[in-house]
Amino acid sequence: MAARSFARRVGLEDWREVSVMALRKQLALSFSSDVTQCANAVQSLLYSESLSWMTDSGFSQDESDPIDLAADFSKLLIWEFYPGFLALDEVTSVMPLIKIIELHQQHADRTYLLFRSCLNKLHRFLLAAS
Repeated sequence: MAARSFARRVGLEDWREVSVMALRKQLALSFSSDVTQCANAVQSLLYSESLSWMTDSGFSQDESDPIDLAADFSKLLIWEFYPGFLALDEVTSVMPLIKIIELHQQHADRTYLLFRSCLNKLHRFLLAAS
């Protein structure tokens, strides 16, 4: 859903049919190495925030767990930032740290809402599966 939302927001005509893998390949080809580094930095921030939000929500992340839920959340949440990365790529190829922080702050509220939505869907799924 996150990938399709991104595809719809950037105006892809076939956003309902496009696969996540195809979108990722397309993004990898369109991002400069600087923008890729920016995306990696933001994803690291999202990982840290996911760990914190999970703790606040009653989830604990143990290093011995085979599933890294915070990493999965950060991979979902990064789709919210891709339109901004595309815009940055068009403007400049240099991403100072301040740009990364500004981009992250612009999306902070929505990112938290998306996290809560994903967590609620996971919770409903787990309740239905048990």
